[in-house]
This record gives sequence, C-alpha cells and structure tokens, in this order.
Amino acid sequence: MTRACGTRLALAITCVIAVAMSPPPASGETAPVGQQPIPTTPRPTGEIVGGTPSVVVALDGAGRTMATRTYRTGGAGPRWTCVYLEVIVVPGSTPELGTDVGKGSITPEVGQLVALTCSVDSRLVHQEIFTFDPAAPFGTINAAADAALLAREMLPLPDPDVVTSPPAGRPQLVGVATWFRVDTAWQPVSATATLGAVSATVTATPTQVVFDPGDGSAPITCTGPGPAFDAAQPDATSDCAHTYQRRTPDGTTLDLTATITYDVAWTATDGTGDTLDPVTRTSTVALTINEAQALVR
Repeated sequence: MTRACGTRLALAITCVIAVAMSPPPASGETAPVGQQPIPTTPRPTGEIVGGTPSVVVALDGAGRTMATRTYRTGGAGPRWTCVYLEVIVVPGSTPELGTDVGKGSITPEVGQLVALTCSVDSRLVHQEIFTFDPAAPFGTINAAADAALLAREMLPLPDPDVVTSPPAGRPQLVGVATWFRVDTAWQPVSATATLGAVSATVTATPTQVVFDPGDGSAPITCTGPGPAFDAAQPDATSDCAHTYQRRTPDGTTLDLTATITYDVAWTATDGTGDTLDPVTRTSTVALTINEAQALVR
C-alpha cells in the first residue's frame, strides 16, 4: 500500500491512496458506497481515459449532492461517486486509512478531518484523508486535471477570422461559388495553470470549421481552414464553398457564420495527461448577394 501522509495533526493532513477493486460482494448482495473493505494492492479501476473520470460527485450523509466536478461531458471515463467518512483521531498519532476510518457516510463540517471515499459501480477507486474545506471538497483528486480545467479557461482562443472570395465587402454573385476560409485563427493555442505543486499545460488544436451560408442551405463542414482562391486558377474548386441561388433584397444582408471546433489535450508536470471537452468559437460576417455575372474575382 502506498501512502503520503503528514506527521502532525497540527498540519493540514492529507493521506492519499489509489485503491484496487475490492472483491465483488456475495451473490445477491451489493456493498453500499463507502463501506467497501480497503484492499492492500493499489490498482486504479474503471474505464478511465488517461486516469481522469468524466464526472466526480460528492454526496452528504443523506445522499444529497454536495459538489460536482465535470471533466468531460462526452462520456469518456467513468462517473465517480464519493462520500465522506468520519476519521477517528487518536491523540499523538496520524490517522490511517483502513484502521481509523468509520463506516457510515457523514455530512462534513468545515475544518473536520474526513476520509473522502470514491467508488465506481460500488467498487472503491480512491480514498484520502484531509481537512474538509467547502471551497475544495474533493481534496487532492485529480489536481493535475483541475489545473488543466483552469488552464482551459485561460486559453486565448480567437474568434474565426472569416475570409470570403469575393471579399465580404463586395457583393457575392448568384450562380457563382463563394469560397470560405479562416485565416490566422487556424492554429494551436496553449495556456498553463498551476494548482499547488502541479502545473498543467493545455493545448487547443483546431479540427474543423463549419460554415453556415445563412440562406437556409445545409452547413458546410471543412476539416481544414479552407483553401485560398487563386485568381491564376479560375477553374479551381473548393469543398469550402457555396453557390447562392437568390439575391438579398435591397438594403439587406444575410449572415455567414463560421464555427471552429478545437480538440483540447493537456499534460502536467506530474507526468499525467488527458483530454477535455472540445471548445468552439464562432463569428458572423454579413454578405450581400446580387444577381450579376462576373468574369474576374
């Protein structure tokens, strides 16, 4: 068993253990959350992607949700359900998991020493002892991933800088393809955040841009930024283009909307890493459509 524990109760005591799957209950029985035996061979459990659950939920003594932390909404990784157990404090000694932890879940009070116990499908996956603080109800669970969540909020992601051909400042032409692309927004962007002793660097990489022409036709999905029109190749075609069929009424425009999707991944100084939910950025450009013919863009 691996533990990292403080030596004085006067200090903020944290004791963490990665716990193996406990043996399944006897046939027809289901051990309640927080009352599993503490295994002696550490081994993470659950279909954890990169070690990070999708959601961690903490319950109070009555089974009500006290706190929720979401890492991914797409279903990658399991849902951890956690309860707080009472820690039996013996003067002059440091409490230990497995020997100084009560069995029934409690509603913790500020400053109380508790054992956070987390399970997946009634199988123990994490337990640690710490002093309860409602501002940090999950102790040290996924400190690196939490730093990554913070870094994701710091990402300087630009809105799509949409370029059209013909340019958006000129009328588009009925029956002539308008090419769409994004320019400098199509590049990876990174940010770093630190929580305690762990720093995480998040990188957002563009994977697709969706153009909604704004005339009621289907959106156009491009897996790259879209090619630039080359006047020297007037017969070239683009998968990121649309041919408008009707003019806009005099004095009106339609909205071309571009949405870039970024895949988000992170690495931390403790050697861990994973992915987070994708993020998007959207911008809109006003276009005028005229009924005219053009020989040169």
